[in-house]
Amino acid sequence: ADPGPLDLPPPEGLDARGLKAWIEFQGSEFGRAFATGPKGQFGWGSGYPSGAAAAEVALEVCAGEENHACTIYMIDEARQ
Repeated sequence: ADPGPLDLPPPEGLDARGLKAWIEFQGSEFGRAFATGPKGQFGWGSGYPSGAAAAEVALEVCAGEENHACTIYMIDEARQ
């Protein structure tokens, strides 16, 4: 079953674009993960077969071309 919006406080350090992404993430399908970086970077994915698969995508998106040191903030409904 798809989750309802989580309505949780966002990770620290997100700009307006990151906050919008956080809101979208909270209403997305399970098999989802949200990653953050030290300078406001973020990445997320949803609809994957597992939270772990989504976490790999979220970390890759967050790291970007500069290979930022990102960490997973949330998988499905669980803070990491």
